[in-house]
Formats: sequence, C-alpha cells, structure tokens
Amino acid sequence: MAGGRPEYLPVLVAAVEAFLDPESGSETLQAASGSAFPVVIVNGPIGARIRLNAGFGCLGPDPHRPAGASIGRALRLLQQNLGGALPGIGTMANYGGLRHTNVVFAEDEASLPAGWTPHGTERHGFPSGTSSISLAFANGAANIRRRGAKKETPEEDARQGMHRMADFMRVPNMAGLAGYEHGTPGILMIPGVVAQTMVGLGWTKASIREFLWEHSRIPAEALRRAGGPAWIEIDTSKVVRESLALDPWPITAQPENFVIVVAGGGHPTNSYWLQGYSPGVVGRRIELPAAFESLLAEAERDLGPA
Repeated sequence: MAGGRPEYLPVLVAAVEAFLDPESGSETLQAASGSAFPVVIVNGPIGARIRLNAGFGCLGPDPHRPAGASIGRALRLLQQNLGGALPGIGTMANYGGLRHTNVVFAEDEASLPAGWTPHGTERHGFPSGTSSISLAFANGAANIRRRGAKKETPEEDARQGMHRMADFMRVPNMAGLAGYEHGTPGILMIPGVVAQTMVGLGWTKASIREFLWEHSRIPAEALRRAGGPAWIEIDTSKVVRESLALDPWPITAQPENFVIVVAGGGHPTNSYWLQGYSPGVVGRRIELPAAFESLLAEAERDLGPA
C-alpha cells in the first residue's frame, strides 16, 4: 500500500519499535493537537544498500531513491489504520502531520568531517558502521539561508550563518518543553560541504551546539510577553520549572540535546531546521533477515544498478 520494496522492511520494523517506545512520547503526540510527525534518521551501511537518499532532495520526492517516502508512508498508514490517527477522532492535530510521508532519510556519513561521529553513534552509542535508526518528533520545518552575499570573509560568513540558525530557534512557542531535559529542541540538517567548511574554520560539533545553545536563549521579557512563564510554571518537570529563574532562558536544558545531522546535497547555501516536539530521541539497531542479500539482488534486477 505504501509502495515499499521488501528490502525496506527492516528499517520500517526498527522505526515502528522506536515509535512504540514510551520514551518517544508517541502515545500522546499521536493524538495531540500539535501536529507532530516522526523523523527517522538512518545510519550505517543499510542506507546506501536500499538506496535511501542522504543527498540532494533527501526529504523527497525522489523517483530514483523512493525508499524514504515509502518507509515514511508505511509508518503513517500504521499510525492511521492501526493507531486510529483519524483527523478530529483519533488525533486532534489542528493541521495534521506536515508530511503524509513523515520524514525518513539517511545521514550522509561519507561527507562527515574528520572527528565527527555518525548521529547513531553519538546519540545512542551504536558502534560506527552499525545500521540503525533514530526517531524523534517534529512539528515544523524551516529552510535557513546559511550562506551570506559573498561579501563576507569565510569567518564572518560562518558566524553570520550560525546567528541566523540560532535566531530561527529563538522562538517562545514552548515546543521544546516536551523534551527539555532529555529530548531535543529540534534537528538541524546541514550539508556535508558546510560541515567541512566549518571544521576548516576551527568549529567542532560541540562548539556549534554550544553557540546555538547560547544564542537561541530567549530574554525574560520576550518570554513574559509571549506567556511562556505560565507554561513553564505548570510543567511536570522540576528542571523545567527551575529554569524559569534563568535570564535569558535556554530553549533546552543542555547543548547536547540539539540534534545535528549531515545530510542534503553538496551546496552550501541552506540549512534545514526541524522544530522538535519530542520528549525523547529513541534509537534502534536494524536487524537484517537471512534473505537480505537476495532481496538486494532482486532490487538490482528490478531497478538496475544503484
């Protein structure tokens, strides 16, 4: 029904397992009004083997590499047909999931700078080279112009781009409260060419996170003007409630909560911010069936060389 091939199924199974993990928050987000949708990040060799896109157009549509859309569509149908996520009945999402195919893509591990570990290793501790998925929820997306007008020095260009990213994150709509302690305020996607350039200028993934954490803080007056303190005061988490004493207010408890993933085509102009609405970020290993190699051989026969 979702147009998927059998070799996609191991990724779907892992995604469903992560979706059903209580840490993901799916039981609430499936029915809530915030229009959340799952984001599935794939690491390890299986991405390339099933032709899951990590480059240009990785969020689709891509007729040459349809795995992401099919896997995401299958998960969406499971949410709807088994989970009962019917608009106005099983889900009160005002606007529905932004993408009826959800978001499923592979990290571009071939473009990771030296010293940058894959997301699955960094966030979940899977050994490098392990085929795995990571699932979080988002409820919005924004394209951020990363590159300047070519009048800046490389250092100015990088810093200005970082400020633009942080400014997009510095919004007092309280989406990040769901995962303030252990989840994520969002997923920042940057192309490999950008990651390589940043490393060449002396940035590390840790220093990028630290910069975003510091510069996405919301001044107390802006937070009060938007009614943020009322939401923070009634939160069930003591850490969240105590954070109200901070001025400016950090949108997440620690820099490590930011998810930074290398993906997208080899062009330096844009980055992509998936606003988090995610109590947890759940990882799962992808288990392959005994017949997996024969499934890949059938794909070569049916689709032609990868």
